[in-house]
Amino acid sequence: MFFLDSDNGWAVGADGIVLNTDNGGTNWTIVADGLTTEFLRGVQFTSPTNGYVVGNEKTLLKYTEVSGVGQSETIQFEIYPNPAGKKFEVRSLEFVVNGGLLEIYDMNGRKLIEKHIQAGAEEFEVDLSSLESGVYFCRLISKNKSATQKLIIQK
Repeated sequence: MFFLDSDNGWAVGADGIVLNTDNGGTNWTIVADGLTTEFLRGVQFTSPTNGYVVGNEKTLLKYTEVSGVGQSETIQFEIYPNPAGKKFEVRSLEFVVNGGLLEIYDMNGRKLIEKHIQAGAEEFEVDLSSLESGVYFCRLISKNKSATQKLIIQK
């Protein structure tokens, strides 16, 4: 994990995942996924749009933001309670029409939970009994929209 300043930060992990926050870690967005099969171990940015990522087996990646190509819209959603205990609920109007997918990642970028959401549900509950206390990332995906937020589990 690397923070350029108090707002702009990046995290990297398994399966070539790179996450970015522009609000001090409250919300995270996956900016790259599947870049490599190697575990990514370090990240350093020189500006908000230029950085380097290192990983196992001599992996070295350069990140440069490309604007206007393949941009996706952001999903608005709420997680509550957060911090959560054995379960939490997610609320998003996006899923009433389109349905979608919920994914939970650990701090190393490993996907731990994947849940398909049927269209028509504004709220849904997620069981966290298989996870330990800690910080995770909750990612919602629907059509060409996605968003990631920090999830804290306290048992």
